[in-house]
Amino acid sequence: MKFKYWDEVFAGALALVCIFVAAFAGFSEESAAQLIRQPFGSIGEWIGKSVRGDNAAGGWALYVFMGLLPLVYPAVRMAVTRRFYKLSPIWLLLSGYTYAMLYLIAYPDILASAVFGEEAEWAYRIATEGGMSVLWAALLALCVLVECIAAVRQRPQRSYPLAQAVVYLIAAGFIVAVCFGGVYDARVAVDTAKLMNNLGVKHVGLNYFVIVFRLLCNMAATGAVVWMLLESLKTLRTMKADMFGTDVVPRLNRLSRAAKGALYVGLGSSIVSNAVQLALTKWLFTVTYTVAFSLTVLLVVCLVAIAAEVMKRAIAAHEENQLTV
Repeated sequence: MKFKYWDEVFAGALALVCIFVAAFAGFSEESAAQLIRQPFGSIGEWIGKSVRGDNAAGGWALYVFMGLLPLVYPAVRMAVTRRFYKLSPIWLLLSGYTYAMLYLIAYPDILASAVFGEEAEWAYRIATEGGMSVLWAALLALCVLVECIAAVRQRPQRSYPLAQAVVYLIAAGFIVAVCFGGVYDARVAVDTAKLMNNLGVKHVGLNYFVIVFRLLCNMAATGAVVWMLLESLKTLRTMKADMFGTDVVPRLNRLSRAAKGALYVGLGSSIVSNAVQLALTKWLFTVTYTVAFSLTVLLVVCLVAIAAEVMKRAIAAHEENQLTV
């Protein structure tokens, strides 16, 4: 019998890895900035040292090579089709940004004087380089998105694997946000509570409880959303096999229930978390009233629920037309 729960296994494994790293690994804001700025930070530094040292030719060669990398895909397309590729300008934009970013990293004095003034701290420069790397990743994602839209227009059957890839990325983003970001924030809050305990402040144990309880509420809300996304993946696979098959409507019913459940769990966990903090405000060091559902999450859940209902009605209309014919 074929195993049907690989998505759940991978999601659980990613969650466990993120929790372990955030809870036990030696991690700081400085190391996070160092991680985000890679690989361009190290490449830019090597280019700068090489150009200013005895390996100027190697440094400039690497600089030119890195800037030309985004143009490989459109160049291959034009070589195969032997005509101008109409989406080349977006890749040319990414190439130009790559050149500018590497130049600023290779010559940090220019970046320092332009952004922070002459007395720029090293940490600020690292953070700025990390921001430039994030912007590069966003531009790359934009290029890939435009390419995907163009591919779907040419061949609509490609929409199913592309939609599954998008759902995978969204689910991974939610898991990392709460299992890494949320756990790391809780770890910092626990360290603060320990410091207060060493200073002789009372009710530290109560603060520990609220920190963990708030994290569990956020995990419950995110877990419900991820479960809904995994149901979306199964629905997409079923629809790809047969859009109007007998298994589609039951799968859509499960997806609709998962979306409604995600909404109820998210709002319920927010109410319970905030109510507990409100009741214990007198003894807490810090109080954070939040809604586990951001507007983006709420929009995703509502769109999934609406799409499931629309598809069920479309299938019902199709079956009615088939009977009429």
